[in-house]
Amino acid sequence: MRSLFRWLGTLSALPLLGAPVTATAAPSGSGGGFALRAVVPVVCRLDRTPAGDGVVRVEEFCNSPRGYRVVARHAPGVAVAGLAFEYGGRVVPADADGETLLLDSPTAARASRDLRILSGGDPAPAVSLFVLPK
Repeated sequence: MRSLFRWLGTLSALPLLGAPVTATAAPSGSGGGFALRAVVPVVCRLDRTPAGDGVVRVEEFCNSPRGYRVVARHAPGVAVAGLAFEYGGRVVPADADGETLLLDSPTAARASRDLRILSGGDPAPAVSLFVLPK
């Protein structure tokens, strides 16, 4: 039993990405064993890399079990000017409110998609991308 507690002490000292870890030893006389439970924090991120010819390669990562959304934020009212986004092969017209939903994933995922801003010949406005866990 002493070695079990030493092992559990070592385990609880590990960083485990900042995740809380709990372990419970079985009561004596019950045949032994223990339960281990770890809580993993939700992490979502987007990495962007220019891919040439007006294309940006977007690497998505989100471990939220309920999924995530990728949103483009831009100046409100630009939808009138013909702004649209091609994201992962799908064309999405810009919303007039300044926030355009590019992707709504129902699960956690790691993916790579291309983004192209289609501005109808006008200079492309400033656009920020965000990933939001559900």
